[in-house]
Amino acid sequence: MKKYLIIIFALIIFCIAGNFTYKIKDADTLYLGKLSSPRAIISTTGVNIPGTLSVTGQVNISNFIYTFEKVTTTGTNDVVNPDIVISLVTTTNDTTVVLSNGSYSGQLKKIILAVDAGVMTLTPISIMSVTNLIFSNQFDSVELVYDANTTNWNIVNLNGVIRN
Repeated sequence: MKKYLIIIFALIIFCIAGNFTYKIKDADTLYLGKLSSPRAIISTTGVNIPGTLSVTGQVNISNFIYTFEKVTTTGTNDVVNPDIVISLVTTTNDTTVVLSNGSYSGQLKKIILAVDAGVMTLTPISIMSVTNLIFSNQFDSVELVYDANTTNWNIVNLNGVIRN
């Protein structure tokens, strides 16, 4: 069922984008465009769209799954990856965690203190009107959105986190 939803979603996108041709190479792979340089390859493992996908209008995606990382702190200046949406952090003692600038406007970042064995201080390279964010209890979390024009992370939601 999931494979057919992926194929339907990709076909809708290409119908919106204009003319396309398709070739079925085998039972599990659909090529949109020329086989030598397809505009998209749709298979049971996912959709591969080389280059940039531009869509005019609204696209609704349900059951979207974010990527995540698990970070266990070692002391000071541990790093959470800005390009991975969710960071689940385990502290082993009081620690400082660094978040560098994002890559593009609208980029999401969620940081959750998953296991609390000490206070975690998040020090973003740049965040609007805040120097540090303090996580004191398990499941404290922050949701941020990056603005490439101002090179700042903007706070969207705080759960138990203290601004400092």
